[in-house]
Amino acid sequence: ILATGAYAWNPPGWSLDGERVIGSKEALDLTRQPKRIAILGGGVIGCEFACFFAAVGTQVTVIEMLPRLVMAEDEEVSAYARKALEADGVAVLTGHKALRCEKIGDDRLIIVEAGGQEERIGFDLLLVLVVGLVLYAASARDPQAPPDFFDALQLLLVVSALAVDGVAL
Repeated sequence: ILATGAYAWNPPGWSLDGERVIGSKEALDLTRQPKRIAILGGGVIGCEFACFFAAVGTQVTVIEMLPRLVMAEDEEVSAYARKALEADGVAVLTGHKALRCEKIGDDRLIIVEAGGQEERIGFDLLLVLVVGLVLYAASARDPQAPPDFFDALQLLLVVSALAVDGVAL
């Protein structure tokens, strides 16, 4: 086991400011409850945070670019997760691509697109939990080791994904 630590991975073009746009680490250190939270990423971690924030009374919107939540799981699991979240009052937007954030006065908005139509979603806090396949990690956090670290140890790292209908699992 090589435990090199990890650091948060940000999608290209997105910047975590630590106050209004945060990652999982900052979400665990919050000192006040947001009234509205938009969660960018409908994977397992995004769904867990959505459940928590909904349970404490925060208005929650989960934004997922893929056609369903928790894509690594069976369709039945995804359907159950969506149903449970919606029963808790969570707005679930699947098949929605996040385009950009805007600030209008004191209001913060995330602009998403689905089916050629843009939609604006207000938030007090944007939690970025996007999972990406990057260099040598397939998670929202990257190893805290430079790429040549693994070369120096003469280790072969294999990153693979099974694609089903064009979607990497």
